[in-house]
Amino acid sequence: MEPEFMRPPKSASKEEDEDLPRYAINWNPLINTPPSDLWTDTASTMRLSGFSARLAGTLTVLNACVGSLALLPSAHIFPLYIYPGDGCTEWAPLLSTVPAYPDLQFIVVVNPNSGPGPAGSQPDANYQNCVTQLRNVSAANDNVKMIGYVLTGYGNRTSSEVFADVDTYAGWATAYHVEGIFFDEAANTPDMVSLYQSYASYVKTKFGLSAYITLNPGTWDDTSSPDYFSSVDLIVTFEKPYDEFALVPSL
Repeated sequence: MEPEFMRPPKSASKEEDEDLPRYAINWNPLINTPPSDLWTDTASTMRLSGFSARLAGTLTVLNACVGSLALLPSAHIFPLYIYPGDGCTEWAPLLSTVPAYPDLQFIVVVNPNSGPGPAGSQPDANYQNCVTQLRNVSAANDNVKMIGYVLTGYGNRTSSEVFADVDTYAGWATAYHVEGIFFDEAANTPDMVSLYQSYASYVKTKFGLSAYITLNPGTWDDTSSPDYFSSVDLIVTFEKPYDEFALVPSL
């Protein structure tokens, strides 16, 4: 069965857009074959930075690039921008899939409202309940890492707003806390490196040195700076349909 994960608008409210495509990543540098029943299409093998990787051929795929590729375990990353609903009904496929695949790491991007919501706030009761449930079903195998969505506007959003979102996620209660940050609409040019390094440093002051940090510029080319890799764990370099994927020479 394929999990029903949708690619929503930036805001994950109860009014969901049913016409938006679903997407998921099976990121597999260790050449482990993905569970066939997680995907509608056959996974494809390709080369990246000297390592083989398997990426799931779903409707839309994000290709992720990491600084230390050999150290990255097999993982699935899900932008869970779906309102959980009463009783977590909208998250049910994920809640059942996670314990069914105990050897796989799931990186889940949580996004209540184009970010965490108002500064200093806690998520609503449904989010509190369902994030807690997701943490509970993964506790035995420790195979879910949850990170919070923060918009950066390609470096144009004010730093104070970005820091405020990070602070809000850091203030969530222990039962439904996140373990890092997913910076969306990230820049990838040399002139913005220091800004995003400051964001990464700030996350580590709030979440600790083990905080998991992802940048999503959604693209990468010869003008992009490799210096971003020194301060983050994961960079999303491709955000289009899978059949349009091509390796970037600079990678």
